[in-house]
Amino acid sequence: MTPETIVNDLSMFADLGTSAPQLVEASGSYIVRLVRDGVPVTVTIAGDGRVRERIEADERNHASFRSLLASPNWANLGKWADSQRTLLQERVSGDTIPVSGSIAHSQDVGGVELIDTALIPGGTGPRTQVLLIDGPAGIGKTSLIRSLAHKRAVNFRRAQRPLILHVESRGRMLQNITDLMAFSLQTLRLSVTYDQVPVLVRHGLVTLAID
Repeated sequence: MTPETIVNDLSMFADLGTSAPQLVEASGSYIVRLVRDGVPVTVTIAGDGRVRERIEADERNHASFRSLLASPNWANLGKWADSQRTLLQERVSGDTIPVSGSIAHSQDVGGVELIDTALIPGGTGPRTQVLLIDGPAGIGKTSLIRSLAHKRAVNFRRAQRPLILHVESRGRMLQNITDLMAFSLQTLRLSVTYDQVPVLVRHGLVTLAID
């Protein structure tokens, strides 16, 4: 990560109306200072990628910048998973339609498990950037996305796979995608804002599902 990328990502989490995050380099580490939730925060990123977060007298260590963003003081993905599991548990049916398609140059047939595996970020093989699910209205595309989102939420702490932000257009134009993302986040009662979502997506913490 470059200093510019670090500042740009953390600026999405800084309080509005405060000074932009300030970055200095010292002893091979990047030190960033910002204000979050009305409190000064210092984030130190070491050369080996480990991160130390200091909020007043409290210090916390994180294995990486990615784990910092996922932690309770930032995106709080544990709460996201709990809220999503509760919201979807009554909306997800036990049966989903089989899905047939070409993924990574091979012909596979499956349902939620197939999509779940195809969307795993990283690894040695090519990373799935966009997965298109096509079909006529009523065939079960929305149900499939809900099932996947619920599965990821239920298994989040064990499997550590990216959570799904299900953006339902409901027939509206996608020019308003930021409004749709904000509505989805509000439905989950999250503190994450729509402009923070691209940062979480870029770091492999969240997958965006546009329905």
